[in-house]
Amino acid sequence: MNIKKIMMTGLLASTILVVNFKQSIASSFFDEKYYNEVAPEGYYKRVNLNDDPEVIKETLGQIISANYVKHSYKENNTVLKYTDPDPKGSGKAICIYSGRALESGAWNKEHVWAKSHGFPNESYEPYCDAHHLRPSTTKINSTRSNKDFGEVPNATPDAYGNKTNNDLFEPRDEVKGDIARMMFYMETRYGSNTKYNLKLVNSQTTSASDLNGRFGNLETLIKWHYDDPVSKEEIYRNNVIFDNYQHNRNPYIDHPEYVDYVYPSKYAGTTKPVEPVEPSKPSPDPTPSKPDSSLKLDDYNFKKIESLSDISEGIYLIGGDTNYMVSDFMTGKDGVFACSDTPKEIFYLESKSNKWLLKNNQNKYLNIYGKTNSKFETEGTPFEIKEEKGGFNFSSGGFSFCYNKSAPRFTSYASSQGPLILYKATFKNDEAANFENLKISRSLAYHWSTNDNTNYTIDNACIRFGVKLTEEMKNLDGVKFGALVAKEDYMKDIDFKEYIRLTNASDAASVVKDDDNIKYLEFKNIASEGGMTSIRIDDIGASYDTKIVVVIYMEYNGKLYLTEATIGSFKSIASEYLNLNLDLSQDVINSLTQIVK
Repeated sequence: MNIKKIMMTGLLASTILVVNFKQSIASSFFDEKYYNEVAPEGYYKRVNLNDDPEVIKETLGQIISANYVKHSYKENNTVLKYTDPDPKGSGKAICIYSGRALESGAWNKEHVWAKSHGFPNESYEPYCDAHHLRPSTTKINSTRSNKDFGEVPNATPDAYGNKTNNDLFEPRDEVKGDIARMMFYMETRYGSNTKYNLKLVNSQTTSASDLNGRFGNLETLIKWHYDDPVSKEEIYRNNVIFDNYQHNRNPYIDHPEYVDYVYPSKYAGTTKPVEPVEPSKPSPDPTPSKPDSSLKLDDYNFKKIESLSDISEGIYLIGGDTNYMVSDFMTGKDGVFACSDTPKEIFYLESKSNKWLLKNNQNKYLNIYGKTNSKFETEGTPFEIKEEKGGFNFSSGGFSFCYNKSAPRFTSYASSQGPLILYKATFKNDEAANFENLKISRSLAYHWSTNDNTNYTIDNACIRFGVKLTEEMKNLDGVKFGALVAKEDYMKDIDFKEYIRLTNASDAASVVKDDDNIKYLEFKNIASEGGMTSIRIDDIGASYDTKIVVVIYMEYNGKLYLTEATIGSFKSIASEYLNLNLDLSQDVINSLTQIVK
């Protein structure tokens, strides 16, 4: 190898070494382990939640002041690269008000509790406290200035969702709770028992009061705390600051429920303990109650689902911690569902294109639109079910439908706030719970003849409807299966399943007794037919394009159980066959094409 090649090889190796070193430094800012750490055992053991709010706040202030290590304002340039890193490993920092990832030099440090409100000098501890210092774009930092936080009506948001006027600044929705918990930390850490005397107030602050450490608006911040629960990003930076820099924590991230006790308000989502705690025996850190593994509602038994592989179509209860979801909105909070401490409502999971739909018992489907914005509507958008520690969440469009324990509710957030616990109805000999959620399948049966292989004459045309019955269902003593059928025109604007229920019938024959427009068919041979029954279209006076409504029934133990209705015509099912790319013979394809025409 000549000298030129040796030099080029060496230069290339050096370049690779430098690039790899830079990538290593960039990725080292982010470490996923900080998402999962928690406060050391006993860190909050001195907190007694039966004390007065000011006493609880003072106790928390003492805990988070102990072992505190101050870093200079300049040193925080480095600290913030580690507390707010781009999780993609780019080495950039995420800005608080925009969510943008920016290089060093493109952002500056934002005092969330504006420094002019009580600590204008860099020598003061709160000036350099990383728990309220965040990367920010220079322009938004300047726009925010030292304004109080509050909701700004009739203002046009900037490109990131922030709003402002002459007196107030309203950050984007995704960080409102983050802002609130930083402000609670600052008052707790540097409040009335310190020389800074920081205080959150329910009024707009003036220049004179700024110097006395006042900041508004407390009631709005409390509301934001409940509207925007703790995020994984807050957990991450809380752990980084504790492990590597200041060695203290933000208690309102570790225990969001402390806000109920320190800042009691109309927004509080939990109840204080009824039984007093002996002063000599401080209450331990709250631990979640163990959810029930089996439950009963509406004659159904429910068993807790432990893994993603156990989820299938069926009837479910939706739980969270020790609460259960209902599909009614919380008072004054459209898009946020209430909860009950006992099961009150069943839901249905349906599969669709490898995703899922959740239906309530009013036959409406869950739609996830955005943060704290989920609704049950006539049609639903499929979502993914994701497994997380302790349960699951429903994910769609970048949002997670989950359970929020800090302010008990079920709704959607940008990231999961707590797992959903799913309980599925189990099938027992004295209960036919799962039958009603079986999906109806359909197929065609017909004969045809032709003289010239072009024109076909079809006779004995049938549509076949059925369900996939389990062996347990088939072997129930005295059970009967079949179908109830009607033309769609006859059932127009009527819920067929509900119509049958209104007859209070315990058997299918009594449903059709006084109604010639509804046909009653029984599955004669379950074993050979596989839960299917055939409907001759001429038997019900139908043509190829007549739409037929079908419900599959099960008679058992004096009750009539019904699947959801399905609608189909001979012509539409023929079209489906042609579009499914099935392995059909050319004769069948020709005949189906003729039917469709």
